[in-house]
Amino acid sequence: MNKKNLFLIFFSLFCFSIIALLLISIEWEEVEQEVGLTKKASVDPLLAARLFLEQKNIIFSTLTEKEQFFINDKITLPANRSLIIDEAVLNEYIHIESAILEWVKAGGHLIYVLSSRRDVLVLNENKLLTASGVSVTDAENSYRRYGFLEQPKANLELEIEDDTLALNLPHYYYFTGCEGESFQLKGSEATLLCELSLSQGFITFLPSLHQFSNSSLRHLDHGQFLLWLVGSKKGLFYLPSMNESNWLISLWDWSWQVIILISLTIIIVMWNAAIRLGLPTTPTHSMKNLFADHIEAVGNLMISQNHHAELKKALLKDLEYVIEKRNPAYKKLTVSQQAGIISQFTGKNSDEIEQLLIQPLPVDDVARLQYIKLFRELRDLL
Repeated sequence: MNKKNLFLIFFSLFCFSIIALLLISIEWEEVEQEVGLTKKASVDPLLAARLFLEQKNIIFSTLTEKEQFFINDKITLPANRSLIIDEAVLNEYIHIESAILEWVKAGGHLIYVLSSRRDVLVLNENKLLTASGVSVTDAENSYRRYGFLEQPKANLELEIEDDTLALNLPHYYYFTGCEGESFQLKGSEATLLCELSLSQGFITFLPSLHQFSNSSLRHLDHGQFLLWLVGSKKGLFYLPSMNESNWLISLWDWSWQVIILISLTIIIVMWNAAIRLGLPTTPTHSMKNLFADHIEAVGNLMISQNHHAELKKALLKDLEYVIEKRNPAYKKLTVSQQAGIISQFTGKNSDEIEQLLIQPLPVDDVARLQYIKLFRELRDLL
């Protein structure tokens, strides 16, 4: 082994030793990076809240079937549970307003959440709001969270015994006429949270459920707030709105003037286009190009000079040109065989075709015109 190869071997071993030493001495740290919601969490926005309450031995169930909670116009849920409703459900079940009101009076805890579609659904005059005396008004400066990964700022502080919870409540509306305990927007007198008793039960009014969603539950004191809402109850039910309004109906409710304006614009544009193009007309006679006129003149000249045989050859040649594309050996066949081939392709009688191929061009104008039409019909079929 020469000195050059020996040097390369020792140099390679030295490099591998340095790399191995560096790898051993490096302190590896596992870093988790959030990339978004899982498929299950994107379908169920309250998945985090459900898992959080399960750790506290509190059952959180979503009601998807009417038979789970509403039978014979009565709420069948136990009074020792809390019930969250999206107020849009009041328009989805007949007599449910009276049933929920009776359930609350019997000792139930209702968490009433405002719907984002409440103006469209006309929910201001329902029995739950009337019985509680609470009214809903539009917020002067509505607030909705967009940066889900950023820590939001608290806009409401909730004092519980010796503790104060910092909360962030997105809202489009305020509550007025709250005769129970009310909690105001930070730095304002507008009420974002209202809780009042009704006979043996009580109702908590919330502007939204966003603070309990998968993206917001981890921020501020939203987890403690959820526990405060449940209180001493043994479980929590959630009744979501299962109906989605048609987009056209929603657009009409938002602004019917826009729908009418768009429709009139389309009608005017179509009318203007129709006027510019004019009424459809049918030509009174067929238009011929100059080449067709030339062919017709040549044919008339040959007939006037008694060149009927030459015209017959031209018809046969035109027919041969078309059929040779389908049968190259056409010219080599006998007349009977040619008639059979044409009959096979066109469905016409072979004897009549054979007579047409053999018969000379008629001298009479009417017969000659009929003869040429038969040739043209065969050519078109081929």
